[in-house]
Amino acid sequence: MLTAEQMGKSTINNSNGFTLIEIVVALAIFSIGILAIASIQVSATTGNARSRFGTEAATLAQDQVERLMLLDYDPSIPAPEFDAANNGSRAYGDQTGRYIVDWTVSAPDTPVNNSVSITVSVNWNESGKARAYRVNFVKISES
Repeated sequence: MLTAEQMGKSTINNSNGFTLIEIVVALAIFSIGILAIASIQVSATTGNARSRFGTEAATLAQDQVERLMLLDYDPSIPAPEFDAANNGSRAYGDQTGRYIVDWTVSAPDTPVNNSVSITVSVNWNESGKARAYRVNFVKISES
């Protein structure tokens, strides 16, 4: 029996390796996958930063609420902290003072005697946008 070489026909080379085109296609698919994962990572990092700023603002507001709740309030002897003309403000954060904590004291919205309504507001800038977190509560005289 004659082989293909003996009959003058060229043999077909069965290579078991990858061709250059297959490698390029594989790298393209891999690159698209890596870019998708990178964009997800950027979105997650941005979301975590926004959550951190909101959590810090809520913590600062709660801290100020607790400070004001500890003070005695007697409407017959107005304390400077509860005088509507003497509202307060504090700056927190790094050197730029990222957070500004303000509180205002006013007459309550409810007909409760010997009480004041207090609004604590935390303001900050995040990516060029003004953000705010507010807490409203009523402080009642214990006397």
